[in-house]
Amino acid sequence: MTKPILSGLGIICILYAAPAASMAERPTLEQLENKHEIQKAVEEIRGTVEKIGKEREFQCMQAIGHNGFCNCLNSRLAIGLSFEAYVDAVLASSDKLNANDLSDTQKQLIENARESREECVKVYKAP
Repeated sequence: MTKPILSGLGIICILYAAPAASMAERPTLEQLENKHEIQKAVEEIRGTVEKIGKEREFQCMQAIGHNGFCNCLNSRLAIGLSFEAYVDAVLASSDKLNANDLSDTQKQLIENARESREECVKVYKAP
């Protein structure tokens, strides 16, 4: 007779433990709110990045007028680099590049802009 009671107690323990275990896996309201805030911030960043890209591409089209080249350039340039900064970077003299007042990050942005220009010119050069 003890066997059915023990197995009955075992079933009851499992039934009580299962909801407790599933409750522990469920996110709290605070976790859900944090996740929502993170998702909202990511969407805002995506929107900002898209806006910057469109503005830079628009400025490129105004100045250069070649859709393929501007698309190429826009996809290769660092997101924080405006079209005006790109123009400054590709026109900068070697003396300015070697100036001590530029940070390593600024030098890298200039180098990236120049490399991007060269790659896009290769792809979209006039026949």
